[in-house]
Amino acid sequence: MKRLVIFQVILLLLPILTMGCDDDPVIIEEIDEKVTINIPDYDYVQRQFYYLETPGDDFMNPEFGFGMFYPVIGGPDGDDSLEVFVTLRTDIEWRSNTRPKYYVEAWTDPNNDGDLSDGDRFIQWFYLLYEGVDYDLIQDYGSGATTPKYIGIRLRQPLGSEKALAVRYRMDLGSQVVTVGDYGNFPATPVYPPADPDPSLTITAELICPPEEDFAPSSMLGASYTSTWNMMFRNVYSFDFSSIALEAMEIEIWSVAAVSGSPEVHDYSKEKYLRLFGLDRYRLTGIWGSDGHVDIMPGVVDIDNGYIIFPSPAPFNVLMHELRAWFSEGPPEYFISDSLRIVVDSIGAHLERNSGIYDEIYDRNNPPYYYDIVIELPKEGIDQ
Repeated sequence: MKRLVIFQVILLLLPILTMGCDDDPVIIEEIDEKVTINIPDYDYVQRQFYYLETPGDDFMNPEFGFGMFYPVIGGPDGDDSLEVFVTLRTDIEWRSNTRPKYYVEAWTDPNNDGDLSDGDRFIQWFYLLYEGVDYDLIQDYGSGATTPKYIGIRLRQPLGSEKALAVRYRMDLGSQVVTVGDYGNFPATPVYPPADPDPSLTITAELICPPEEDFAPSSMLGASYTSTWNMMFRNVYSFDFSSIALEAMEIEIWSVAAVSGSPEVHDYSKEKYLRLFGLDRYRLTGIWGSDGHVDIMPGVVDIDNGYIIFPSPAPFNVLMHELRAWFSEGPPEYFISDSLRIVVDSIGAHLERNSGIYDEIYDRNNPPYYYDIVIELPKEGIDQ
């Protein structure tokens, strides 16, 4: 089965991601023999990539590196300790859907410890998803463990706005193995959905994502399920093309506020935005260090499948410790001298960030908009 891999960045080997919407804000221009694609910073892929636990210490402070993240235990194909469920919508869907169905009490995990007793409850009929058919795993190889561990899933199709997503799994806390939900409990599916299901038909799982109308950050007063907000990836961008020659592609990040000069260069520091937002950390040789070009490497740009993924959970709201890491001596320690730290902190203080696309529900008709991902490639040979 397919596996998605994480080192210090995420390696994704997946079918093409496309937005496919009539109101897609991606702008594609054809000039002479070149095509230019402008992807706004707010137009990340939504409701498709999910962490199984919030990255970082807690759901309000996701951090790069997954330092406090405890992955799911895995095993040979077909023996992964993960079960994924999506809600059924109507009685008609019950009759047409042939998958196993369960009455699920799905709880949030606000403390990020696998204990669902102190979360918010979402209860409904769900059906079981199949790995390799409905979703793929995101695997973590960074720990060097011999047993595979997984930190997230990628749905083959985006989660519908009226749908909820829940999971059960075994999680390795280092000193002990914790079971999240009543993993492995599969009661028989009734022929028809009972109006008041017997407790014997109910299973327990962790809520990963509620329906869109209930999906809200902690800043929204009175909202439920807020600890799920940062469990959705917001750092994947689709450019709607596949089969592009690697050497033919040029990628930059432009400030939309720039009216002259070089929009790809930060005026204060004279550094390219590629470096400031984490897309230029390695040279072409694979050695750590900036070379002025995007890192065309697994985990950053997938040419065949048509998308870009940033190494930060919230790339256009880069945190200071992330920025220091981009300018450091690299993994695993990310050492940075005191003198360079002062310079980088000054750059960070003068860098405009777009926190509004991560921390709140923004107006889709008037989104916060600071940067474009600009992709230029030859018109000939593009497979759209």
